[in-house]
Amino acid sequence: MSDSLGYAVSPEEEASGEADKEERTEALMADFLTAFSGPSGERVLLYLSAYCYQTRSCYDRGDPYSTTFREGRRDVMLEIMRYLHMDDEALFRLSSRHSR
Repeated sequence: MSDSLGYAVSPEEEASGEADKEERTEALMADFLTAFSGPSGERVLLYLSAYCYQTRSCYDRGDPYSTTFREGRRDVMLEIMRYLHMDDEALFRLSSRHSR
């Protein structure tokens, strides 16, 4: 069995409430930082930013399904940025460093 963050939780932990969600969230944040650090991690982050419509409109005139699909992609990028404690300005600075 696993919790909403994907970490394994035993039935005993779930039943007794011993599973420390805050501790798992901090561990997941550290995992995100590890995954997206360094030159290769930063390049992947910038790729995902473009792929997930982070810096452009999700709107697709005449196709609400496409718009909704694109907004779902964007939501994934926003979640990644939340775990990295990164805002749009920090992403722009990162992009500027990599475009040199």
